[in-house]
Amino acid sequence: MRHLSLTLLALLFLGCSADDDPRHAPVAWVEGDTLTVQRLAELLVLAQPMDLTPVEAEVWAVHWAEISTFGEKLARGSDFMAPGVAHEATRTRVREAMIRQHLAGVSPVEASLTVNQLDSVRHAGDLRLVGHIFRRTPSGMPAEERAGQREMAQRLHRLLSETGQLSVVNLENQDEVARDQGGIRLVAPGDLPPALEEVAYALEPGQLSRLVETGLGYHVVFRPRFDDDLRDTFAHLVANRLREEAEVDYLEGLVNSTDVEFTEEGMERVRKVARDPLAFVDSESLVAQHAGGALEAGELARSILELHEGAVEHLGEGAAEEIETFVRQVVARNRLVQEARADPRVDEQEVRALELERYREELRRVWGNTRLWPDSLDQTSAYEDGRVEFARWRVQQYLEAVAARRTPMESLSPLLTARLLEEAGWKLDPDRLEDALAMAQRLLIAAGYTGRGDLLAGSGENRP
Repeated sequence: MRHLSLTLLALLFLGCSADDDPRHAPVAWVEGDTLTVQRLAELLVLAQPMDLTPVEAEVWAVHWAEISTFGEKLARGSDFMAPGVAHEATRTRVREAMIRQHLAGVSPVEASLTVNQLDSVRHAGDLRLVGHIFRRTPSGMPAEERAGQREMAQRLHRLLSETGQLSVVNLENQDEVARDQGGIRLVAPGDLPPALEEVAYALEPGQLSRLVETGLGYHVVFRPRFDDDLRDTFAHLVANRLREEAEVDYLEGLVNSTDVEFTEEGMERVRKVARDPLAFVDSESLVAQHAGGALEAGELARSILELHEGAVEHLGEGAAEEIETFVRQVVARNRLVQEARADPRVDEQEVRALELERYREELRRVWGNTRLWPDSLDQTSAYEDGRVEFARWRVQQYLEAVAARRTPMESLSPLLTARLLEEAGWKLDPDRLEDALAMAQRLLIAAGYTGRGDLLAGSGENRP
């Protein structure tokens, strides 16, 4: 919500002086700084409309820790452009870029489709473009929040019906894939939940669906009319999908042909790495042998942090079969890197230079959006502590701008973030996270916020 009523502002800051007030208890902390219950609640309120769930609240807490630590490191003179740091941050990206270039060469799909091929695919009807607007209702969401999501979905449906423009409603779209493509998705049979698929494939061009509820949430589907602009989008997405399917088939064949032999403690070592990958990033302990060499725990840890974070936690207690499949996938990607290095179309030095430049550009963008330019920090104070305080103030401004949607939420390399948080002694209190959520809900209710993107407290500034 970009504008808060005077009522809500008063509620945010009323009675905040007692040192033992639970609102001042830390939800998260890094070395030298804390995120309090009240501060997190304020950010969650400012960020409306969004789901008030522990997952979303943790995203904000982790991001606060990431950017706060990043700002403090900058204020204390850390050089994130240094060759060693840049190499560490881009190591996996270089490997993945090489793999993509190599697979583009072995994939039988052409980079573009002819007009006749495109028309043939379109008229066959299996692949089609649909506009998809989605509001998520995860399992366990309170009934009041679920009702708010339904009301928001109804509001978006009404706006889309009135305007016919996906751009009007796409900002509030919780389908990340569609949102990044202007609200459009390329779908095929089996991609969507059955109830939604039936609706999507019954629509004629220009038609808008009713509001559809599935186990995932509330959906609005729109079938746009096929024009020249949409033809280009269709061609691009179809070519990408066909290429991805060919690459998946190639990768599956590679994984199926990969044999690994675990060391005596290899299985248990994988479980330990899955539970705490950062602790093993620099480990040279062997996990398994394979035809192309050996897999070390450090390589496995970096792979988890960069490519699979959050998707392999279950392997910490996983069965042997699951662990073997995952390790074979990692080894298969190593084989792909070796293939890429032998591929004359792949220039590793050029790829490395491009990824380093992308890293530098991303770093400059983060500096710009957070206003944590190293030169500006150096000029604020001759003393390190003064620069740190200024950096913390900049972080607060940035987080408020993100919540108000004036600037995007920035992110650093996953491995770089993990190292920063480890060095800063990052901690999170789940109970205080729940306290912050409860406080945010109380503030919104007191201010008359209904979950529809408006405040009913009467200030007149009632649009998010």
